[in-house]
Amino acid sequence: MTVYQFKLSTTAVANQVELIRVRQDDDESQIFRATIFEDGKVKNLNGVSAEFNMVDAQHHIVVDDARIVDATNGIVEYQLRKEAMLSVGRCNTYFSFKSNKEVVYSTKDFNYNVIWSALSSPMHQGCDYVWTASDLIDSLKDWIEHAMGDFDDWFESVKEILASIDPGGVILNELLDARKSEPFNTKYKSLKERVDYTDSILKPLNEIENSLDLETFEPMFVGNLATFRNAVMQSFCIDIKSNQYYATQSDGKKPEGFVLSQISPNGSQLLSKMNFINGGHGTTFGLENENDTLYIWSFIRNDQGAKKLIRVPYKAEGSIRDNENLKDYTPFSLTNIYFTPVIDEVNGYMLIRRGDLTCELRYLSDIKKGIDRVLYTVNIPETERDEERASQGSVSNGTTLYWYSGVTTTARVTKYDFKTNKLIGTREFDFPNESGNGFSDNYREPEGLAYYINPHNGKESLLMGITVGGMQRRYNIVYAIHQHGAQEHFDSIRALGSQNYALTRGDGRAHSTPEGLKKLSDLRAAGEYYLNANAASILTDLPSPQFKGAGIFVKNITQQNYKSRQIVTRFSTTRKNLTMERSLDYDGVFGVWSVHDSRSIVAESVKPEDHSNKISNIKFAGEYYFNTESSILFKDHPEPGVAGWWLRVSSGNLSGGYVQELVKYSKSSVVIYQRIINLDGAGAWKKTIDV
Repeated sequence: MTVYQFKLSTTAVANQVELIRVRQDDDESQIFRATIFEDGKVKNLNGVSAEFNMVDAQHHIVVDDARIVDATNGIVEYQLRKEAMLSVGRCNTYFSFKSNKEVVYSTKDFNYNVIWSALSSPMHQGCDYVWTASDLIDSLKDWIEHAMGDFDDWFESVKEILASIDPGGVILNELLDARKSEPFNTKYKSLKERVDYTDSILKPLNEIENSLDLETFEPMFVGNLATFRNAVMQSFCIDIKSNQYYATQSDGKKPEGFVLSQISPNGSQLLSKMNFINGGHGTTFGLENENDTLYIWSFIRNDQGAKKLIRVPYKAEGSIRDNENLKDYTPFSLTNIYFTPVIDEVNGYMLIRRGDLTCELRYLSDIKKGIDRVLYTVNIPETERDEERASQGSVSNGTTLYWYSGVTTTARVTKYDFKTNKLIGTREFDFPNESGNGFSDNYREPEGLAYYINPHNGKESLLMGITVGGMQRRYNIVYAIHQHGAQEHFDSIRALGSQNYALTRGDGRAHSTPEGLKKLSDLRAAGEYYLNANAASILTDLPSPQFKGAGIFVKNITQQNYKSRQIVTRFSTTRKNLTMERSLDYDGVFGVWSVHDSRSIVAESVKPEDHSNKISNIKFAGEYYFNTESSILFKDHPEPGVAGWWLRVSSGNLSGGYVQELVKYSKSSVVIYQRIINLDGAGAWKKTIDV
C-alpha cells in the first residue's frame, strides 16, 4: 500500500498539498490520508460521515464513501478505486462531511495526477501481447540456477522475447540516444548522469520560481497609498477578498487614536475611512473575513486608560470608541502588557507584538474562543528598537516572522523562525525613488509591513511601506519582495490608471462627466472635465446664467484633506473667458462662487430674459453691457430706451449687500447711476454724474 498523508482545511483560502501522482491500474493500493483543520486547528469529526468527491480530466464524477480513521484528531482516508483513476490527467478533489444526509462542511480543493501504467500506455495500444521485465528476469534467474551455460546460450533462449518487446531495438536505441545532448554537444556515460545534470540546472531555477529570497531579490515598486491624512502611515494590510488596502495613521488628537483608510486595489483612491478613538499611536491591526463581513482586530483604550483587544466590523465613515458593548478578547496573560495584533488569515494565526519586544504566535480560533495559548515566541533584540532602529512593523506568514525597523536613513527587515526562535535572514534596503536623486524633501521613513498570498495562484509577496515628503507634504509608497510571478498581479491592477491618478484622459484631453450629471457639486474627483452646451444646460447649480448656451470646462483641484477648489470656465469663441470658482469640502458642503476679474475687447452682454427682466437679479461681480432695446425690457432701469449701458456689479459684503452702477453709452454726455442692493431688496437709483 502507498499512503499519501497531507493536511486539508475547511476555512483557508487554498490548500498547500504537494504534487501527487498515482499510476493507472494501481487500484486498491493507493490511500489518501488527510488531517482536517478549521481556522488552523484540528477539526473534530465526531457525529459526521465522510465522502470522497472527484472530477477528472474527462469530467467524470466520482462520489464515494470515505473512512474516518480518528474522529477526535480529524483524520479521514480514502482507498482509491479504479473509478478514481479512469482518465489520465489532473483530478480535482475534496472531502465533504455529512450529518443526517446533509453536507455540513467540506475541505478546500486539492489535486492529484493520474499517469499511464505500462499496460495502459499508448505505446502498447494495438499490440497482441506484452512481455514484462519480470519475464526476462525470471528467465535469467532460471538459466543461472539450472543451465549455468554461457551468455550466448541465455541470449538465444530469450532473443525472441527481446525482439517481441523491442522489435528492431528501437527502444534500446532511443535510450542510448537519450544519453547525448545535441544542444550542448555532450555525451553522458549513462542516462542517469544526464538526468542528474539536468536536475542540477533545474533546481536553482525552481528555487527562483518558488522562493521569496529576502536577502537577494530586488525590491519592486507596487504603488502609492491614498491615505486620508497627509501624515505618516503606521501600518497597512491587503484584504485578500477585495484586494483593497487598509492603512492606519494617527488622528493627531489627545488622547491619541488612529484613522483607518480604505483604499482602492491600485492604491490611488480613498474609498472611505473609519475612526478608532483612543486607539493609540503605531497601532497594528488585522483583517478577518467571515460571512461576507470584514472584521477589524485592533487594540483600543477606554477613557480610564484600560486596554482591550477588540473585533469590530468595518464601517465606512464610522467611529469606534471603547464602551461596555465592545467585547474584550484580551488573553489573560496579556492583561498588564502593551501589545498590538496582526492577522495571518491564510494560515489562521494571530501575531501578538508585545511592548517588551516579544512576538507571540497564537491560533486566531483560540483568541475568539478565549483560549490563552501561545504556540511559539520570538524575542527581538533590543538593538532593533533603539534610536537607529525604531520598530516600524511586523508580520507573520505561517511560522515565519518578519520584523521591520529603521529611521529616515535606514530600513531593515529581519526574518525569524518561530519554531526555533532564531534569526534566519537580514536585509537592509535602499529603495529606488522617483527622481533618482533622492526622495521628495530628502525624507524617507520605513512605515508598515504586510504579507500577501495571491488566492488564485499562491504567489507570495512581502510588502514594505515607506513615508516620504516633508511636513504637511507626506505621501506613502509601497515596495515588495516577490516570489517570481507575483509582481504581475500588482502591475495589472495599477495599470488600470497608468498615471496612478489621471487628471486628464490618457491622451491628454479633458475627462467627460458622468452621463446625466445634474449638479456640479456632485462632481468631486480631482481632474479636468468638459461638458458641452447640452450637458451643461441640465446642471441645476451653474454659477450664473451667463454660462448658458456654451460648453464649460471644470477643474477640480484637491488638497491633502480632500477639500477641493472647483473652477468653472465658459468655453466660447465669441465671448470673453468667464471664470468662476468655489470651494467644496469632503462632506459635500460648498462655498460661494467667486468671479475671476477679466477684461476683453468684447463686452459681456446680458439678456433680460435670463434675469427675469430685472437688473437687480444680476448679482455676480463683473462688468456687463446691454443695448438700447434690452434697456427697455428691464423693468427696473432708470432711463430705458435712450442708449446702451454698461453695468458694473461690485463684490458683496459679509451680509450679502453689493453696489450696482450704470454708465450710459454716449459720446456726447456722461451719465452714471448707482444703487445698493442687500437682502431686503434693491435701493433707489441715484444719479451721481450728469455732464
